[in-house]
Amino acid sequence: MIKRIIKNIACFRLQTSSVKSQSGFTLVELLVAMTIGAALSIGLVMTVRTVFSTNSSVVNRVTAINQVQNAVDYISRDSQTAQAQNGSYVGSDSNPILTFTIPQLPNGEAAPDIIKYSLNNDNTLTRNGQLIATNITVDVSGVRYVSITSTYRSATETRIINLEP
Repeated sequence: MIKRIIKNIACFRLQTSSVKSQSGFTLVELLVAMTIGAALSIGLVMTVRTVFSTNSSVVNRVTAINQVQNAVDYISRDSQTAQAQNGSYVGSDSNPILTFTIPQLPNGEAAPDIIKYSLNNDNTLTRNGQLIATNITVDVSGVRYVSITSTYRSATETRIINLEP
């Protein structure tokens, strides 16, 4: 009986030594690999999130700039046309916020043209009833300067126009 126990112990040692020689990964190696993979994944997710966040803020800024630039282009052009033809412009705090009168040309070809800018309750700027900009606030300082501000989500852009030459 003792011989049988010794024989079983010897067989058990042979079996355990053959298990150790099998190829594969240990638990420690798997944990290290999983930790490295998780760190790389977190870094990748953070990078992608930063790219999308930056892209969103740039789009907001460009939209605000385009809204203000569109309003400035219209108002500047009409102001210059009224001045070049000895027209008049009137600013007030009530609607319309700006009125440009472009007189008849000396040769009599064009009839007088009145251009009215209005800021509506929904912060849209219209020119003779036609929408030219949204998300706008306008400050008419007397008649000489007009401050136009566009706010789109988190981005704000302001431009000041000098209406007199």
